[in-house]
Amino acid sequence: TRAPLIKTLSSNGTNIHGCGRSIQQDHQAWRHKLSLRQSCTIRTGQVGQPRRESNVMVRSVLIVDDNRYVRQALCELFMREGDFEVCGEAENGREAIEKAQQLRPDLIVTDLSMPIMNGLEEARLLNRLLPSVPVIIFTAHSDPFVEKEARSAGASAVISKCENVTTLIAKARKLFDQMAA
Repeated sequence: TRAPLIKTLSSNGTNIHGCGRSIQQDHQAWRHKLSLRQSCTIRTGQVGQPRRESNVMVRSVLIVDDNRYVRQALCELFMREGDFEVCGEAENGREAIEKAQQLRPDLIVTDLSMPIMNGLEEARLLNRLLPSVPVIIFTAHSDPFVEKEARSAGASAVISKCENVTTLIAKARKLFDQMAA
């Protein structure tokens, strides 16, 4: 399996590119570059309640991607941020709907192309079931048509996996700022 083109930013500002290697090699490179000492820890506790930690509102995130290495990398990325915590993971849209109803996350980050239920179908259902929860589609298939379809399905934003993941974090924060205003 070939890795999708994904860029991330380590704490020292180094870009990491995910092309031309296996997904396992990319995952190992991400963990090494990010100097992570432990795997992602998923939050347990009160469902659907943002918590404060050191005067910072901590928002829960549900990560949805059929690739476990991408899920793990996104989980680790969000867990490194002081204002986010991962409340759960899902590998397809149907599982995401079930977990979203159970966990009541503050944000859902989902892939577009997944088996069983894709990200567009997932966004449509989530928009009806949990209309106040923003959905960001994080996809390798980003183009104007995909963005238009995602918006009409109820997605709050579409971020390309080709972009630096700091764009994903910044967009998530911006969505919460817009909701608070």
